[in-house]
Amino acid sequence: MPSLEMFRHVDNVRTFEPGQPIFSFGEPGNEMFCILDGNVDVRVGEHHVMSLGAGEIIGEMALVDDDHVRTANVRAATAVTVAPVDRRQFEFLIRNHPTFATEVMKTIADRLRKMNEYVASQ
Repeated sequence: MPSLEMFRHVDNVRTFEPGQPIFSFGEPGNEMFCILDGNVDVRVGEHHVMSLGAGEIIGEMALVDDDHVRTANVRAATAVTVAPVDRRQFEFLIRNHPTFATEVMKTIADRLRKMNEYVASQ
């Protein structure tokens, strides 16, 4: 996962209360988020597919994919603080911090693997 330290000192953090949606399936996605504190639940349809916490990223697929739409519902499971990363910042990080790009790819690959395992278990 991308280094949490990279996002620790941003001044435009957002907070969410438990149960509050962070984003929903099908919405346009123009930013991703690094979870600074708290936990989120990720659902696809009616299925809970994973929980994520501090240091994890969410919403990255909308910045990578040409459709720029959300592929899951993400809600705060606890009080959550996130650092938003818009498309311009994301592209800057990809160009200027190659390890960031590698970590995002690893995150996507890991989640694809977990989704495959989840589907196979149903």
